[in-house]
Amino acid sequence: MVNSEPMLPHNLYHVEYESEKKSDICFVFVHGFASDAGEWKEICYSVAPEYSCYALSLPGCLRSDYPKEFTPDAASLGLLLEAFVNHIPYKKVVLCGYSMGARICLYTVINCNPKISGLILESGTPGIRNHDERLKRSEDDSAFADKIARLSGEEFEKHWKSREIFSSQSKLLPDSAEQLRLRRRRSRPAFLAEYLRHFGTGVMPVMWNDLNRISVPVLLISGEQDQKFSRMANEMNTLIPLSEHQIIPGAGHNTHLEKPADFVNLLLSFSTIL
Repeated sequence: MVNSEPMLPHNLYHVEYESEKKSDICFVFVHGFASDAGEWKEICYSVAPEYSCYALSLPGCLRSDYPKEFTPDAASLGLLLEAFVNHIPYKKVVLCGYSMGARICLYTVINCNPKISGLILESGTPGIRNHDERLKRSEDDSAFADKIARLSGEEFEKHWKSREIFSSQSKLLPDSAEQLRLRRRRSRPAFLAEYLRHFGTGVMPVMWNDLNRISVPVLLISGEQDQKFSRMANEMNTLIPLSEHQIIPGAGHNTHLEKPADFVNLLLSFSTIL
């Protein structure tokens, strides 16, 4: 059963996929930059026969409010996610984030108090440790934010899809490619610019030294063709006490979009250790 009513206590629009098996485990999915809850539709339908799922839309994305006083920095996003997770009626919650969503999930687990039993980070990063690299990335993101803030959703989609990190998505099936295009086009670039300014990798908190504080099992997922994030996940795997790193063959940065069956198999396998 699919329920798309928003949960009012935290103003985050979500889509709920309820399993008929009434398991104590559920998955909460957090999307990446320039996306929304629809990113997880295929994954949720595949997982829901076993476990219930929630796919969230972050503030300013697909029906989620973006209050005038809201700032999408680490602390604000972490508190929103913590409130959502602690509000849902399941004994075991698995928090799963992709890219920017993975960074938000990681910050929330380290700095807030979400009641979770497991964490899945797909193509995520704990931040940039080198000061000069952080400064350069912050400057680049700020300039990019200024540029996209003036674009329409259609103009943004044409610009964003050309980035090298998404080159492997040229092999997507036509329906998947079309859904990706539509999600990017319905993005609101002015809000995306604020995410870059306040939670880009050049300004987000650096969490490398905090990874050893994570006490729940962690699954790190990366794509074989995404060498940068695979190297990063390998290093994270050495620092997180209860972690494993799985590389999905033939996939790039967005493994759940490019290889959904492989991604779901990893999730279901991970759930057996909780």
